Amino acid sequence: MLNTMPACGARGRARPASAYTLVEILAVLAIFVMAAVAVTSAAAGALRVYARAREYSGAQTDLLLAIERFERDLRNAFVFEGIGFDGDRNSFSFPGIIRPRQREGQEPMPAVPGRVAYSLDPDGHRLVLYRTPYWDLPDAAGRPDAADALPLADQVAGVVFSYYYYDPEVERNVWLDQWRRAQGVPLAVRIQLKSPADGSEQAMDLQRTIFIPIAAPWRG
Repeated sequence: MLNTMPACGARGRARPASAYTLVEILAVLAIFVMAAVAVTSAAAGALRVYARAREYSGAQTDLLLAIERFERDLRNAFVFEGIGFDGDRNSFSFPGIIRPRQREGQEPMPAVPGRVAYSLDPDGHRLVLYRTPYWDLPDAAGRPDAADALPLADQVAGVVFSYYYYDPEVERNVWLDQWRRAQGVPLAVRIQLKSPADGSEQAMDLQRTIFIPIAAPWRG
């Protein structure tokens, strides 16, 4: 007679379907630990940014936002006939997409190509963004109409632009204090903004280098 009884002992026991091995438990714990570390790091970074922002005054925050806007505009620049990349140490202009100023009684106009210019105002204490549609551009030596001016930051102690360029004569990249449209598109532009010390506030010196995506075809 055949014995149909299951084998006794440890070798004969089947593992319950709901049981987990030690390896599986350790793997789940590792995943939870990594997730906790990621969340903690992100929260710590956000707290550092928030703490840094609270240290800035309103004027200093305006400088930060002005640099962010300049970087966005410059990265979106393109080549457009009649509008070149022109600049010196205190001003810089380039082609960009702008929305013309709405005249009274007129419908809002769509965005069009135009000249975007960053410069200090005539008094030298305010950073201003000039936006001029291509049909209103003055002669090449002129400045955009003041009606297109948008103040970005007050209490500016100074602004300095520098232009990154590949010099084929020396076969290396150099920084220039001046840029003319005949040179094409600079590889990068560095902007430096300074805020004056005012009472309890410390002077701030912000600097950022923006590489221009369309500059590669112009190199050398």
